[in-house]
Amino acid sequence: MKKKNRKLILSLLLSVVMLTAPAFVKAADRPKKTEKSEVVYAVLDNSGSISDIYVVNILDIPSEGNYIDYGNYDSVKNLTDTSDISVSGDSVTFNAPAGDFYYQGNLGKKALPWILNISYYLDGKSISPDTLAGRSGNLRIVIDTKNNPDVNETFFNNYLMQISVTLNTEKCSDISAKGATIANAGKNKIVNFTAFPKSSHCFEITASVANFEMEGMTFSAVPYSMQFETPDTEEFTSGMTDFADAIASLNKGVGDLKDGADKLNTGASSLSSGSSAIADALGTLSSAASDLVNGSEYIAASLNTISTSLSSAQMPDLSQLPQLLQALNDIADGLDTISGNITALKNGYNAAFGALSGSINDIPDTVITQQQLDNLVNANSGSQENLATINSLISYYSAATIVKGTYNDVDINTFFSSLSGTLDAMSASISTISGNIRTISTAIANSLSGGGDLTQLIAGISALNTAYIDFHNGLTNFAAGVSGLSNEYGAFNSGVSSLAGGASELAKGISKLREGTGKLEDATSDMSIQIEEEIDELLDIYTPKDFLQVSFVSEKNLLVDSVQFVIKTEGIKIPEKIVDTDDTQVSKSFLDKFLDLFR
Repeated sequence: MKKKNRKLILSLLLSVVMLTAPAFVKAADRPKKTEKSEVVYAVLDNSGSISDIYVVNILDIPSEGNYIDYGNYDSVKNLTDTSDISVSGDSVTFNAPAGDFYYQGNLGKKALPWILNISYYLDGKSISPDTLAGRSGNLRIVIDTKNNPDVNETFFNNYLMQISVTLNTEKCSDISAKGATIANAGKNKIVNFTAFPKSSHCFEITASVANFEMEGMTFSAVPYSMQFETPDTEEFTSGMTDFADAIASLNKGVGDLKDGADKLNTGASSLSSGSSAIADALGTLSSAASDLVNGSEYIAASLNTISTSLSSAQMPDLSQLPQLLQALNDIADGLDTISGNITALKNGYNAAFGALSGSINDIPDTVITQQQLDNLVNANSGSQENLATINSLISYYSAATIVKGTYNDVDINTFFSSLSGTLDAMSASISTISGNIRTISTAIANSLSGGGDLTQLIAGISALNTAYIDFHNGLTNFAAGVSGLSNEYGAFNSGVSSLAGGASELAKGISKLREGTGKLEDATSDMSIQIEEEIDELLDIYTPKDFLQVSFVSEKNLLVDSVQFVIKTEGIKIPEKIVDTDDTQVSKSFLDKFLDLFR
């Protein structure tokens, strides 16, 4: 039993080996993949359209054998030896010896990672390159490069393109190309442009041309591998930090200025109200003083008539004395009324003067230095509108400072303070005269009833008349002074009103300025960080990146070491003149040539 089982097992194993042996042999003969490089060649017409495109594939063959590569080619050509290359779909197979193996694949799809457009302008007008050869004038060539979305973006995002344009200096002069490097090569100038990854570009060349011709432009593209040291931006960003700190300090200063301006506005408004009250009081006083002078003239005339009559040699008609007594009592009542009005006027004046004094004292004592004002002006030098507002604000601030300084002047304070005492003295004087008139009236009444001395009465009235004349003259001068003060104070009050309006505008303007400096502080508080981010973003464009090299012709090619692009335009050439020759012409003899002269 054991021997039979062993034979069965050996038989089964032998069958398995026989069945799988062809598979092992087939795997051993299967084409292998190997590392490769690709050089893509393209021919463009002079406008940038692709005329032809093919790829030279270089494969690193480690040992002789059968290998496979991939690409959608219309046709292929062995550039290494005469052995055949087999193409099936996108598979390219061949048998190659060890070493580098080259073959060319012609692409049916004519597309590059970049869309290239070349335009020509002669004397400012667009011109086809087909008609440009041999022309003269001012030439402008425009080369546009941008991404082709139909091709793997790896190449556009990671490849650096060098564009070279060769111009013959015998046909081109005054050559100019912004952003290019221009090199001399014999009688030619070579204009070189660089197109960085991830960017569209527009390059221009201008020149004066005569009998124009041009060799083909060359576009070469390779992976971007330029290395350079990243600049140290710390010093620059630290300066921006100082600038941001200065803006913050400016904003704080403007905030303090705003607080002062608000207080100035409140004080100026109160000042204007108090000043208007004083102006009204002075106007009333001036009008009352005029009426007072008119009444005083009547009293003075009456006293003079009484005094003259009593002092004359002829005694007056005493029957009229009762009417005189009534007139004197009326005068006394009128004077008492005037005295009361003056007292009321004084009280109103004192209230108005108190309001004025309080308003002026409410104007803040904050001192803004010329340096602070200059800093404010310099910070807003870029805006004419802001400068105009700030200059107005400075004028209002100066005016408010002058008003407060002037008010605090000793002479002005003395004048306003003494005016109240003058009104008190005037009221007292009028009350005294009123009392004297009542005393005279009582004395006359007593004399009429036999209880008084008429001689003393006459002497008293004469003395009263003399004193009243002096009082009346003083009253007239006082009224004139009050009238002049009222007129002059009107101009002062107008100025105070303007100051209040200006202070209000000042507060509004500084409030708006405060909003602006606040926004400026917010915008610049992290300026150094923003600048560093911007610098990093810009450097990101020009800093080489590690990327996985891919094949241009097929994503199935995974072992790709490098891919390069070599692109060239046809060039613009003046057609050569063709000289007709007749090879069948037979040389003529001298006699034949002589006879031709007569034919």
